[in-house]
Amino acid sequence: MDGSSGFATTSGPVVDTRESYTVSAWVRPDTLGGNDRAVLAQDGGFGLSYETAQGTWTLRPALPVGTDHRTVVAEQPATPKVWTHLTAVYDAPADEARLYVNGRLQATGPTTGTGAADGPLQFGRALSDGSPTEYTDYFDGSIDEVAVWQRALTDTEIAGEARMTLDGARTAVELVADWSAEGATGATLTDTSSGYDARLTLSGGATLDGETLVLDGVDGTATADGPLVDGTGSFTVNTEVTLEGAAVSTWDVGRVGQVVSQRAADGSTWGLWYEATGMETVLDPDTFEEKLIPVGLWRFGRMNADGTYVAVASEEAARTDEPVRLTGVYDAQEGTIELYIGEVRNGAALSVANAPGRGDFTVGAARDGDTLVHHLPARIADIRVWAGAMASSQQLSEVIGD
Repeated sequence: MDGSSGFATTSGPVVDTRESYTVSAWVRPDTLGGNDRAVLAQDGGFGLSYETAQGTWTLRPALPVGTDHRTVVAEQPATPKVWTHLTAVYDAPADEARLYVNGRLQATGPTTGTGAADGPLQFGRALSDGSPTEYTDYFDGSIDEVAVWQRALTDTEIAGEARMTLDGARTAVELVADWSAEGATGATLTDTSSGYDARLTLSGGATLDGETLVLDGVDGTATADGPLVDGTGSFTVNTEVTLEGAAVSTWDVGRVGQVVSQRAADGSTWGLWYEATGMETVLDPDTFEEKLIPVGLWRFGRMNADGTYVAVASEEAARTDEPVRLTGVYDAQEGTIELYIGEVRNGAALSVANAPGRGDFTVGAARDGDTLVHHLPARIADIRVWAGAMASSQQLSEVIGD
C-alpha cells in the first residue's frame, strides 16, 4: 500500500463487535512517523493502527456511541522495514481488550461493553473520527496473512499464529536478505533473490574476490541499512565462514571477532561471533613436531553494551582455515536462542530477553556507539536472513541445502 490512497475492503462486516473476536496480521511498514497508519479497522468499530503520538502499535476497541475512545498501547516501539505480527483481541466476558506484538502480550485495557459496528473491514485505512464517509490513516507498506475469529484466542493460540507452524518440524519463514559472493567484485554486494533488495557496502579492508567476502580483521566490514528483522520477533541468520587461523593464533583469550551483527535499541548487539578461549598443543602430521593452534568457540546471542553477553556456544572448538556453516535462531514466542553448526544443534536452547532491533546489519564487526569493533579475519561465502524461526535441523537442511 502506498500510504496515500491504497486500501482493500470487504463487502460487509466480518465480526460482530459486541461479541468476543480476534484479528491478526503480519505488517511491514515502509515508513513510520508523521502520520498515523491504520492496519485493520471495521467501520464504526475497532481499529488496529500505528499512532505517531504513541510511537507504536495501538488498539481501539469498538465502544458504544458517545463513549470516549480507550486506546490500548503496545509497550515496545514500532520498527519500520521489518515484518511484525500484530494481534488484537476483544474478550467479551472479561470486558477486556488485549494487544499482542510478535505473539507476546503487550497491553490490556478495560472496555466496559462494546458497540455494534456494521461497516466493512478496512485494510490499510480507517474512518476519520466523527465522519461516516471520510477515510484517513492510509498504511504505507505491506499487510499479509490477515486472519479473523469470532472468539478470543488464547495466549498459546496467538503465539502459534505468530510462529506460523506448518508441522512439528517446520515453520513458515520469509527470506529478507540473501547475499552470495560467488562471481561478485567491487565495493557492493547486492541481494538479488529475496526481493527486498538489501545491499552490503564494503569498507576498510574488505574485498570481494569472486568467491568470498574477504575480511582483513583490522578494519574490513560490510554494512547494510537496517534493521533487517524485528529484534522482538523470531528470526534466523545463516552464513558460511572460513576463519583465518594464522590471524587468530595471536589473539588473547577473550578477544571477540564478530561474524554478523544487528544493533538493538538497548545498546546490545544480536549476532554470531567467534571468541578466543586459548591455545592447544597438537602434533603436526607433516613435520611430526608439536605446534600451537588457536582454540575458540562460535557463539550466537546478545552482546550487551557493557561487554557481557548471553549466548549459546559451540560444543567443539571452532575449526579454522576451512568453511563452517553457522546458523543462529531466535524464537520470540519461546524467548529462546539456538546455534547450529552445519545441521547439528549445539547445546540446549537458551532463554534470552528480546530487544527491538533498530540498527544497521554489519558483517565482520559490531558497533560500539558510532565505532566499529570486534573485527574478524575471515572469508564469508554467503549470508542469509529470514523473518521467522526455523524449527529443526530438518528444516535447515531443506531450506539451506548444504
